[in-house]
Amino acid sequence: MSTKNLYSAMVKYYTKNGASTLDSCGVSSAGKGVILTISGQADSPELINLWYLRAPGESATGYIYLKDIVDIRTCALNDGAVQNAVRLTGKRGELHILLVKTPVLARDLAEKLNAIGKEYLEANRELAEKLQLPEPEDVRMEVPTVEPALSAADRKKKALHGLGIVMQGIGYLMLIGLIGTLLNSGSHTDWTGVEFGILALAGLIIGGTVLTKKN
Repeated sequence: MSTKNLYSAMVKYYTKNGASTLDSCGVSSAGKGVILTISGQADSPELINLWYLRAPGESATGYIYLKDIVDIRTCALNDGAVQNAVRLTGKRGELHILLVKTPVLARDLAEKLNAIGKEYLEANRELAEKLQLPEPEDVRMEVPTVEPALSAADRKKKALHGLGIVMQGIGYLMLIGLIGTLLNSGSHTDWTGVEFGILALAGLIIGGTVLTKKN
């Protein structure tokens, strides 16, 4: 038998609106906030397998048949405070599965369950209409913004701009050093080649200014 999972998720579970106890796994409607691991096996997709801790050190397993579910959708809970819930509506009441991570995982799980249980949900469509289920609630998706990668031309401009700033900085430092030397120089200071130094610092400052303004 295949043990490959079609889906798997860590969730919190609680019932609402008078839903009856899930006899198949012993979790009661009074046990709100129970941590579950749910999964579906490739060789038995009609079952939602459940694993949870009944008590410290005591685990339990159970299952839910997709044929007993009339509706699967994402929803918000607590007046929108919780956005990452998947609501399973069964023939005997509602079972809310609250994902502990993100709304994106809730949406993905709901889509997988809907795809796998499509034939059962269609068979139960008449019953779902009689239950007058509320309209699906918007589930906010927090999508991180990613800055677009810089093109080669943009990277070149950025590099040249940085080079211009460095050139200006070196040129101004040389100018400050030259001025300081002039102010503190004695009569025996050798100024041979100072013209080349002045040309160099002037070239650095002018060249750096051109690069920063151009880019």
